[in-house]
Formats: sequence, C-alpha cells, structure tokens
Amino acid sequence: MGCHVRVLLRPHRAARWGKGGLGALFAFLLLVTAAVWVTTGRGAAEPGDVVDPPLVAEHLDPGGTLVVDKRVATPVVPSRPDVVLLVDGSGSMGNVLEELGIRENLNAITGGVLDAQPDARFAVATYRDLVDQQLAFEVLQPLTQDTEAVRAGIEAITPTGGGDTPEDWVNGLWRVAGGAAGTFREGSTPIIVLVGDASSHDPSDGHTMEDAIAALNGVHARVVAVDVNSPYADGLNGDHPATGEMPLTGQATRVVEATGGSLLTGIDSGATVGAILRGLTNLPVTVGYQILACDPALTVTLDPVSRTVTSGETAAFTETIRLSGDAPQGQVVSCTLQFLLDGRAPSADGIPDYYQERIDITVDDVEPPVVTVDDRIVDAAGEAGATIDYPATAVDAVDGDLAVTCVPPSGSLFPVGDTEVTCTATDAAGNTGTDTATFTVLPPDPPDPSETPDPSETPQPSQSPEPTEPGTPPASPPQGREPMADVAVSVSLEPQPGYTGDTVTATYTLTNAGPDAADVLLTTAWPRLTGEEATPGDRALGEPSGCTAGAPCSLAPGDRLTVTQTARYDLPVRGPVTARVTGRPADPDPGDNADSARLTVLEPELTVTPAVAEPGEVVIARGRDFPPRATVTLDWDRGITAARSPLRVGPDGTFEAQVPILRRDLLGERTLTATVPGHDFPRPPADAVLVVPRALQPPDFAGRG
Repeated sequence: MGCHVRVLLRPHRAARWGKGGLGALFAFLLLVTAAVWVTTGRGAAEPGDVVDPPLVAEHLDPGGTLVVDKRVATPVVPSRPDVVLLVDGSGSMGNVLEELGIRENLNAITGGVLDAQPDARFAVATYRDLVDQQLAFEVLQPLTQDTEAVRAGIEAITPTGGGDTPEDWVNGLWRVAGGAAGTFREGSTPIIVLVGDASSHDPSDGHTMEDAIAALNGVHARVVAVDVNSPYADGLNGDHPATGEMPLTGQATRVVEATGGSLLTGIDSGATVGAILRGLTNLPVTVGYQILACDPALTVTLDPVSRTVTSGETAAFTETIRLSGDAPQGQVVSCTLQFLLDGRAPSADGIPDYYQERIDITVDDVEPPVVTVDDRIVDAAGEAGATIDYPATAVDAVDGDLAVTCVPPSGSLFPVGDTEVTCTATDAAGNTGTDTATFTVLPPDPPDPSETPDPSETPQPSQSPEPTEPGTPPASPPQGREPMADVAVSVSLEPQPGYTGDTVTATYTLTNAGPDAADVLLTTAWPRLTGEEATPGDRALGEPSGCTAGAPCSLAPGDRLTVTQTARYDLPVRGPVTARVTGRPADPDPGDNADSARLTVLEPELTVTPAVAEPGEVVIARGRDFPPRATVTLDWDRGITAARSPLRVGPDGTFEAQVPILRRDLLGERTLTATVPGHDFPRPPADAVLVVPRALQPPDFAGRG
C-alpha cells in the first residue's frame, strides 16, 4: 500500500512512513507503559502498603510526645493513568520511526496494562505544522479502555505534511489539556507522552507556551517528552544544529519542568526503548500531607513538610505527635492524615482511606482521685472521748466515685484532743489520692461541786434516763461552753481562662467543722469593668444559688454545701473573685471564712498585615488570645473568600495564616473576621484591609530631539 509523500521546503526532510511503522511506534509506547506498570508487581496498593505505619495506636501521658519514623511509598507510575500519546505525524519522522523496528502486539500489550492498572485509559493523537490545516492536530482515538478502539486509532494514522523546521506541538498540548482527546477523570493522573524531533512554533495557532503550561497545570497533567535524534530537524528543545534558522531553545525543558514530567534528549533509535522506560519510571513526585480531622488535644507535624523523590521511591519523614497537658485522661483521641502526591490526594477505586494514616492515642490516667474529708470539732461524751461518724468521698476523673479507706475509720472512738485522720483511694490505673483532716474532741466539763449528793441522805427512787451510746457527743453544748461553729469557704472558677460573651461559673464550697450547727450567710464580689468604653450592661452577674440574705442556709456539724454563681463579661477583665461566710454562733477560727480565685476573661484579637494590598496579593492574619486548639474560620465581609481548611489555634492561643486576595476581586475596604464554633464574641475579632488597584507603571519618556 502506498503512502502520501509531500515535498517540503527542505527536500531532505521528506520521508516515507507507512502505517505499519507508525503503528509499531504506538505499540512500542504502549509496551513500555505496560512494562512500567507490570514491573511494579501491583496496581493500586492497599493503604498499609503505601503508608508505613498506616496506624499509630499508642498510650501517652498528658503532655507527652511520640516520634514516629514515617515512610510513604510512591507508585512507579501514578495511579489511574490517563495516557495521551501525542506524536509528530509529519513526514520528517518517517525514517527514524521505521528504524525502531518494534513488532506490533497490541492485544498482549493493552492486556498487560489493564491487568496491572484496571482503570488505565489511552488516547492517540498527532500534531503537524499549521500549514497542514485540518491535519495540524488530529485525535485518532479519544481516551478509552477499549483496546480494539485504540488499535483502530493507531492504524488510522497516515504520516504526511510538515512545513518549516518547527512544528506545532504547543497547540497540540493546549488542545489535549483542554479535553480534545477526552476529558480527564476526576482523581486521575493525566500523562502526555510527547514524541517528536522538532521544536514548536510559539505562538502556535494563537496559543503561547505560557498558555499551554497553564492549561496543563490546570488539569494536573505531566509531560514526558521524547526528543528523537534526527539529522533533518532541530529537536524538541530547538537546540539541534540541523538548520540555519534562529533556534527556539529550551521549549521541551520548560514544559517538562513546569508540569513535573521528564525529558529524554538525544535518543537514538536503538536506545529509545530504555530511554522511554527511564522517563516514565523516573518522574519527580512531591509527597506532602494534610490533616483531615484531628482531636483538639492532638498536634501532628511532619519534618520535612514535604519531600520530593523519584517515582517508585519511598519518602521518609519524622512524624511528631504531641498530646496536650489537658487531654481527657482515660479516653482515646484520634487524628487522620491524608498524604498528597503532587498536591493531590491519590485515589483508587474500591480502596477506602487510600494514602491515609490514622492516629489513635490512649490518654493515660495519671491524675489521682480527689479525696475529701473535712475537719471536725466535737464535745467529749466522757473521759474516754467521743465516737465520731464522718463522711469521706473520692472522685476520679476516669473511674468516677471510688471507695475510701480512712485511718482511724468512721465510727471510731476519738480521744480528747487532736487526732489526724488520713483517707486514701486508688483508681484502676493505680493512682492513689490522699486527704487528711484534724478531728478535735473537746474535753468534758468538770462536775459542779454544788451538785455533789450528800452521802447521808437516802436516795429516792426515780425514773431511769434514756440510754445513750457510749462516747456519743452531746446534742447541745455542755454547761460552761459557749455555742460555736467553725465554718469555712473555698472558691473555684470554670472555665479559666474565660472568653468574652461566655459564661464563667464560680463554685463555693461551704463546710462546718462544728461542734454546733450554724446559720451561714455567703457574700461574694467579682471584678468590675473600668474604662471609658465600659457600660453596666457589659457585665451580667447572677445571684448565688443559696446561703444569701434572702435564702439563708443552715449547716449541721460536719456538713458540706455547694453554692454556684455565674457571670458573663462582654469586655476583657482580670481580677479576683472573693467569697466570705459569716454565721451564728461565733467561729473559733475565722481565718478560713474567706477565699478567692483569680478570674481571667480574654477577648480574642485579629490583626491583618499589610493594611493596604492589591488583588492577587496575600495578607497575613494573626490571632491572639483565642481558645487553645479551637478551630477558626476566616471570612471577608465583601469580595470572595478562597476556600481553605479551618485553622487550628495553638496551645498558646495564637495562630498565623495566609489569606489571598483574588486577582479579579472587589476593590475598596474590606474586613476579615474570625469565627470560632461554640463562641459568640460580643465584639467579633476582625481587622480591615484596603484593596487598591494594581500599581500602574509610568509610561516611557520620549527624549527630545
């Protein structure tokens, strides 16, 4: 069967190239592609094969750190490949392609590719010179998995045409990136195998090299350029001295470097197989990561943040996992990381959590239970002392209420004077908590001499008194002792620090050590707001839940009572919250009648720099006094807010983030506002930026003649 022959501007570039020769080239390229994937020994890998280890499950104490050696394998060829074979179809390639001498065996080739990568697709396209009009770019078969259709596309190629030395592959790349050879699948890896022996016009059919690179990057396509030696052309880089024309040097290098591909130059026909194999299996791959979800108590970082390796190699990282000091003990906190290849999350049909890592940290219980036993003062029932029944409690943050062991135990006979009572409790993790109290037994009153009976008198029969338990303290003060009650108060605040607009709760614990019952009155004081901007409405203070003048309370000897009070501040404030208890009867030890706790209410602040910016620039947003480890969302009040993952506040309440101003966005003043879920700040943290037009360059001044 004959072929078309065209006389070119330089007759020495004319050549004969039959369909079988071009079909052999495409079969060869498919064979190389198949060999790459088949030699990997796998298609899409299981998560455990690519991320090592894929699961980190360890125990850590609060505030602890774990360092993990992380390894992330990269595929020899990216997953879900959409391969477009874009070849110079002009007559100048005929002799070189015939020298390849590769026998077509398409069925075995495509079968091998699909066995290794069941979702691989192929397309066939050619480019020539614009003078060839409709033949300047042809799609002979769009992307498909139909091997017979790929065969038909290869056999449909008729090598012909060509003009001056450069061809028009820049236009071909732009057209392929735009979907001319089929739409690239979501999550696929587009690879364009560019095969030729000449540079390209630039512009090419109205499209510049910059246009082509932008289009390729827009679909995340990579270019594998195969620069075939030819005595009749200047090479893909335009640096072969085949003609006397001005060379267009560096074209293939530019597009390969811009797309993260590979370039094979100076390839003779006998070495083309190995060269293309090296190119397809030596693509640079940048491995990075993003955090999909993470408990606020966990912080995970990798060093370095990203690493570039050759495809098929393993990227090594040092992973540091930090647990906050206030992590919930006894619970499991988790984090999920997604590893990225060239900025994208790899995908594989039927494999969930592909290229992901899960971190499960069991927070050790290191805090002992809180044991409580209160001081007591009782009257002696006799010379032996008094029997005292008393409560003691133990509460663990993980195990809840626990049994308490006290020495001496409740119900013991305590001698006159002071006795130290020690109570302990141990939780399931082996942490032991202890509390001590002082039990004071007051001495009995001496007998009244005036009531001593006359032994000469005969006692008269009388009714026997009610029996009492030995050592039981008397129900009322004995003669000669004034009534008294040792009352005390303690204060705690939650949460601390607090934030404007949020509620802070004060808990007052009132106790009565005895020996008598007491009527108790609680008075409290909170910091006041000062300054010109403060108004009475900026502080909302609730009433204590009890023991006030309007709702007095009584405490029996040994009783404990909890009173709460809430407050909300709309402005930041610092100062003490104080509580004082007074009561009747008199207190023998008034030193513990008052207590205080330090109150801190913060107002988050946001600053944005620079204050004046142009479209296309990035401003820096910095936050301080935010809730630690909270998530923050940044939004412009006008214009477009670029999509991004929520920010995580650091343990010190600060964060820093880059916020872009889009190129075609609104001009004028705009405000960036930070929002935190679960918090309604009366004055939302915000800062303004003035967006001005991009600076215009002054015109050139013409000199006077």
